[in-house]
Amino acid sequence: MKAPGEPTVRSRERHMSGHALAPPGETHFTLGGQTYAVFVRREPDRNQTQAPSTTDALLHFLAAAADEGPAPDSWRAAAAALNQVHDPLRDALTARILQACGALIDRLDDTDRAAVLGASDGLEILLRALETPTAQEALAEHDPFGPARARWLEDQQRLLAAEGGVQTTADLARALGITKEGVRQRAKRGSLLALPMGSALYFPVWQFTNIQEYKPLPGLRDVLDALREQDAWGKAIFLLGSEPALNDDRPLDYLRRDESGPVIAAARQFGEQGAR
Repeated sequence: MKAPGEPTVRSRERHMSGHALAPPGETHFTLGGQTYAVFVRREPDRNQTQAPSTTDALLHFLAAAADEGPAPDSWRAAAAALNQVHDPLRDALTARILQACGALIDRLDDTDRAAVLGASDGLEILLRALETPTAQEALAEHDPFGPARARWLEDQQRLLAAEGGVQTTADLARALGITKEGVRQRAKRGSLLALPMGSALYFPVWQFTNIQEYKPLPGLRDVLDALREQDAWGKAIFLLGSEPALNDDRPLDYLRRDESGPVIAAARQFGEQGAR
């Protein structure tokens, strides 16, 4: 039994005859070709009942649909996204992202959808979806550089996840016992490598000798200085990639063996090539 004042939901035909006013305590919204009426039962100690807002009505419907209707995960995800809408900018961004995701899902066939669902989290699912040939074609239709940007975003995620992942500025500050500004200054001075994503900085854990003391690898600062013509992502690519000047070994592995001399020389050559 519903408690007094609890909203209930009922569906109507999509095209309702006439334009009669909704009864007191009732509001409407249309979803999936159906118009839904959400109303609040009159409480015995009140003479009037106030209608819930359209947003409240929609959220209540989505919560009920997740419990009772088809595709419960989709309803819950939609409700979770709408619950994060608190201002016009967030609202506009949420609407555009949901519209884009819907258009992308429509373009994928069942084989692509099954492959994409094998991803471990939401961001990887999105990246895998953007990698599909169908999505790449759609991106190219809107922007010739769209596929390249999607591939670069995937490459960035791989770099962030490599060799144990990254630490945020706040996490590293706590581990080092200094302020976040102190961590950012170390990155600015070139003693630490920080990978930017938007306004945030992420610090690869592989640049430290261990994750207990967080001491930078021997020679790391000199290598970063030799790579000063590269941006942060270029420096990470050099350190994690196979390097012809180092017998196709990774510069990172040389630093871990405390052999920074050959790495610094290779970094200078790499930096000069990038500066041309």
